[in-house]
Amino acid sequence: MDLFLLRVQQMQVAHQCHAAIDAVRHANSCLATGDQEIFWASIQNFLTATANISKACWGINDVLDAERTPLRTSLAISDNSPLKSRTLRNRLEHYDEYIDRWYRNSTSHNYIDFNIGP
Repeated sequence: MDLFLLRVQQMQVAHQCHAAIDAVRHANSCLATGDQEIFWASIQNFLTATANISKACWGINDVLDAERTPLRTSLAISDNSPLKSRTLRNRLEHYDEYIDRWYRNSTSHNYIDFNIGP
């Protein structure tokens, strides 16, 4: 990877790291106030930022995996990093599909939303 491109990618990953950290700070403050709606919005922002880091490091659907190896190496991110998985973010991003599937397959249609347990 060209050094200039590497530096630009690193800078963008740094921006996403700051966004993720800010989202967690905001989520933590919402726990103290009990604001569940903003808490979950902050969690979604965190997951979006970390998914952006994942896409930068591996590309979409691992298409750029080999090409992005220098970026991962420069940031000491291994292939077994939790950043690689976008499953939880995808669940939130495609929530409508999961709700439809749940509704089709559920016999009781019990529903709980915006729940934070002890």
